[in-house]
Amino acid sequence: MIHHIENHIERMREKPEHVRKQYAFFSSLGITAIILMFWVASFNGSFAIDPTVIATEKTEVESPVSSLTANVSDAFTYVKDMIFGVNKAEYESDVVEVVPGRN
Repeated sequence: MIHHIENHIERMREKPEHVRKQYAFFSSLGITAIILMFWVASFNGSFAIDPTVIATEKTEVESPVSSLTANVSDAFTYVKDMIFGVNKAEYESDVVEVVPGRN
């Protein structure tokens, strides 16, 4: 297997530079596409709209600019929370005990 890869690399070195650049471009494009597919597949369907939110929303018509601004803001917040997680901790007690541990 290693010998086959070494032969392939030697054959690529003999080709003109534009062919090597094309090969590098399409290889990186393919690897990026594979990573993108895994990334998209990792979403767990949390984009579904909650019907209770729809029922409680205002029925007033908003201006297009304010609606667009609100949607962009909500999308940014949603993506930020999806990537970094919601940094919220809830405690049942007012007393926090700190115990030293090992490193």
